Amino acid sequence: MKKNRFPLSNKHTILFLSFAMLTTYLRVSTLASQSLWLDEIYAEYFTNSDFITTARRIIAPEHNGPLYFLLLWGWRQLAGSSDFALRFLSVICSILTLAPLWQLARQWFNKRIAGYAALLWAIAPFSIWYAQEAKMYALHILLATSTTLFLARALKYNQWRWWIAYGIGINLLGYSHFFGAFTIAAHGVLTLLTTWKTPRILRNYLLTIALVALPYIPIVRFVLRILPHFSSQDITKGFVPFHLILKDMGIEFTMRLSMLLLVPAWRLLIPLAIMLSFGLLTAWRRGKIQGLWLVGMLTLPVLFFYPVSYQIPVYSAKYFSAMFPF
Repeated sequence: MKKNRFPLSNKHTILFLSFAMLTTYLRVSTLASQSLWLDEIYAEYFTNSDFITTARRIIAPEHNGPLYFLLLWGWRQLAGSSDFALRFLSVICSILTLAPLWQLARQWFNKRIAGYAALLWAIAPFSIWYAQEAKMYALHILLATSTTLFLARALKYNQWRWWIAYGIGINLLGYSHFFGAFTIAAHGVLTLLTTWKTPRILRNYLLTIALVALPYIPIVRFVLRILPHFSSQDITKGFVPFHLILKDMGIEFTMRLSMLLLVPAWRLLIPLAIMLSFGLLTAWRRGKIQGLWLVGMLTLPVLFFYPVSYQIPVYSAKYFSAMFPF
């Protein structure tokens, strides 16, 4: 009997590398086909000087997070300042997201589902869109997916290397975009729901969060003091009812697909809802813990934000980009 020339592990490695190549091609091939738009021009302006000047420009309350701009400043020193170079940092983040997404799907489900997840990530219009933009959203997605993987590994193995990785990861996630706080909050609720019967693991989670949170106590006190008197200065933002948030997120998550299919985006909302419902039902059938995590990561960030939006009306669908891989 002939031996299998390619062991199963090698086949999955080849499959993963194929998806990585597809992800790279779909993002790089049209990267400079459009000129920079306003927000990207701001990113170029923030990082076009020396490091000290850049830091002064970006560390301000009205900016969504300084981490991307600091990385972009360093990237420009290596790659230059062309439109292609400015956007390529986001391409790298989008390609790197494939690895934690693959590993997370493998841990929660199996290698076959990991393959489906990787393929969908490679071809998804939303992921391609923000991989080709000189903004922080591709980095934000990478960090949200990675921190979820670190937490999943920490909850499974209860090893300090994973708790430390998670602690570092959520720090970076918060600095990539302030909506990272809603992802971290979702992690907390889901961890409490799934580990309350295993106090040793829950204790390590709470200790990790406590150590990470210590430096931010003065900031939290400051925010709580000014929050009752906060008034948004952005006239383009306003309070959005919950049903319109869901509709808008559905449309934006399928926006380029509607262009490719030449149909109005709202017509894709029903197929999208059916796909999500089928996927979540399948996840629950495979395991209640996996189903709970998937449902939670798809719903809790929006549910946490909605009451906050009464006081701070800063909604934009792209701010929830961390939910998209799930």
